[in-house]
Amino acid sequence: APAQMSRSLQVFRPEGVAPKIKLDPRSREKSMEQIQEATRTLEQVATQEPAPVTKKVRSLQPRSLEAAPVERQLAARKVARRTAVSRSAIVAQRDANAVMLDTLAKYKMNAEVTLSREGQMVVQVGGADPTYFNPEDASRPELSFLAIDQGKGCSNPDDVEAIQADPALATDCIIQDLKKSGQFDYVEKDYIFENQFVRRPKPSTPPTSSTVGDNVGSDTGTETTPPTTVTAEVTPNDPLWGLQWNFKPNGEGDGKSRGGAGFQEFWTKQGIEGSTDVVVAVVDTGLQMDHPDIKDSPNIAPGWDMVSDPRMGNDGDGRDPDPNDPGDLCNPAVPGAADSFHGTHVAGTIGVAASNNGAGVAGGAWHVKIVPVRALGKCGGRLSDINDAIRWAAGLIPAEAADGSEVWNDNPADIINLSIGLFEYCPASLQDAIDAVTDRGVIVVSAAGNARIDTAYYAPGG
Repeated sequence: APAQMSRSLQVFRPEGVAPKIKLDPRSREKSMEQIQEATRTLEQVATQEPAPVTKKVRSLQPRSLEAAPVERQLAARKVARRTAVSRSAIVAQRDANAVMLDTLAKYKMNAEVTLSREGQMVVQVGGADPTYFNPEDASRPELSFLAIDQGKGCSNPDDVEAIQADPALATDCIIQDLKKSGQFDYVEKDYIFENQFVRRPKPSTPPTSSTVGDNVGSDTGTETTPPTTVTAEVTPNDPLWGLQWNFKPNGEGDGKSRGGAGFQEFWTKQGIEGSTDVVVAVVDTGLQMDHPDIKDSPNIAPGWDMVSDPRMGNDGDGRDPDPNDPGDLCNPAVPGAADSFHGTHVAGTIGVAASNNGAGVAGGAWHVKIVPVRALGKCGGRLSDINDAIRWAAGLIPAEAADGSEVWNDNPADIINLSIGLFEYCPASLQDAIDAVTDRGVIVVSAAGNARIDTAYYAPGG
């Protein structure tokens, strides 16, 4: 029997920001009608979008319009970032859907396809549950996402019965056929990414007993040495500051920490703790909006939940304007397993936490504006969701409201943080998304993998 289909395949939404269609080779005529209707929807969007702006404006940097009013600067940046819907991308997706329908007919399977304004297409085939990450977690091991990700290729594309019964094999065979069609720039799996933590290195020697404060300002000068000018060290008054080893200067001894990033030195020497002009988007698991050091923080800007699958969302729905993190625990049966709240940790380190306010922790940039974009949920995050999160964060594409209307990021990011990882070469679609935003002047910062291996084998760091 054919592999069990995802419940989401029952959805047909030809209208909206990202038209979604169902390809069923058993109803070819109806499928072709859906393709045409979705094409007309994208064409209508193309006629309503503003005309493409010049390359010079597209590359607009945050301070290119310093003399202009703030409102004009932001409006110009927002328009400059937007991706215009091109006729060629619309036609290419229409033709690609027809090729995809033929491929599905070969294997007697159906699929759901989500279109986009930039030409990327997300195809869901089979019934793999993303919340069954490991084979041992699933009632049918072949339905785990790890099994899909680690498929062993399509050695016999003519064995239709075996392909229908094995989602991992079906995924490999369909990808192989679509690549051979010549209709696509790239075809790849919708990989699952996980978050990345940094762990503090163990000290090689015990710290000395003196403190930094013991010697500050003690040099009054001698006959041969002029008095030393000492700048008061910037130290936030947050009570947990003493535990934030990663902000201390790198090294060993008084006031230092192995693996420290030197934030305190930077604050002191530069005389600045962060700028309200800088917008950082954190693409991660979202934020704990009720966290005591976050809920009243002036640094939070409106974000978005880009987790499309309700099973991974863990909050009862798909994409919506609420980037709150309800937890990402994958398998509660694993001893010691717990929700990571990784996005809260990362955004707090960057600066979403209210700093120097006598509560909680301090952030690296005290006044920076943080846009939380939730792309990882229970058991990780889909590659396709991460790609859309990157583009939305930078202001290239809109999200979609419940009524189907467009929702653009009102605070296009200057910097996008990706503390996520996949033990693979960087997927082409992810590189495509990163290239698209860096072309608009956005800086993308990603985790190196934390595994002490060459980043070439780790995405997106490599």
